[in-house]
Amino acid sequence: RDNFEFEVDFDIAGYIVDESPMFKQNEAVESAIDDQVLSLSGSSGRRLESQDMLLWVTFFYIAPEGTRTVFTPEALTEMRDFELSVRSFLGYSTVCRKVDDGSCRPPDSPVNVFFRSATAVGQDSVSYQQDGTGELQDIDQVLQGFLVDGVHWYVDRDFTSENRVSSSTRTVFELVGKKDQLAKWTLQLHKDLLVKANARYKHVDIVWVDGLRVLSDHEMWQVMFHDVIYAFGAFGLIGVILFVKLRSVVLVGTCMWCIGMSFVEAWFFYHVVFGWMRMTLLNLVALFFGTGIAVDDVFVFHELYARDEHLSA
Repeated sequence: RDNFEFEVDFDIAGYIVDESPMFKQNEAVESAIDDQVLSLSGSSGRRLESQDMLLWVTFFYIAPEGTRTVFTPEALTEMRDFELSVRSFLGYSTVCRKVDDGSCRPPDSPVNVFFRSATAVGQDSVSYQQDGTGELQDIDQVLQGFLVDGVHWYVDRDFTSENRVSSSTRTVFELVGKKDQLAKWTLQLHKDLLVKANARYKHVDIVWVDGLRVLSDHEMWQVMFHDVIYAFGAFGLIGVILFVKLRSVVLVGTCMWCIGMSFVEAWFFYHVVFGWMRMTLLNLVALFFGTGIAVDDVFVFHELYARDEHLSA
């Protein structure tokens, strides 16, 4: 078939619907982000070009195991350092969403609140800017402000006036550009910065997700590629074991050819006969199960023939 493409469905949420509280919470977070993105077409920023798209990249900061809250001086400092690294990454100024003066719009981040800057206005008043460039504010006072202002999107659901701790928080970066341009930039960011982030920071764990699923699909393709390489390695090892057992190059070659063709036949029925265009991740498990079962059948038949020959003699 022309323009053949091997497509795998990486959307785990489509495989099974989990009714656990964590799943529902994740759905709520995603819905809140979608609502926020849909509201970004107002007058607070530049109007998007007709061929440009708006992409959000969300970073979730999670408190390490054994830590009750992510809002500690060390963790907040690491969050700010990470976000400054993203904002100073090569090409960010070309894909960031601009405000009216042409500068990059700050991310929607708790870092901007905890590290707000102060500017004196007159003799008796101070103007605060939530830009993340100031000194660290009093953490408990900022958290109390979250409660007063109803700021719930920076904290988890267990955050209350009596329990001012949160095991996670999040930051949303807004990117604007062509789809291919945004995908290329996020992949480069993943390669040069994101994969090294959790090894660099000790007081916070960082998880990321983007609206195009570029990062998650890329990571899952990498895992799948490694699994396929292991499957081919196992396939070669099985060939050696078959040769030791059967002592025949012809039999080993025939068996390996039959095992390989079984996958081609399965793919033919899956894709052509039944018309399923996308494979699921579970289908890839067949690389291991199919190989193991087929080789086991070879050993069974070989033992059967050898025993029959012995009994006949």
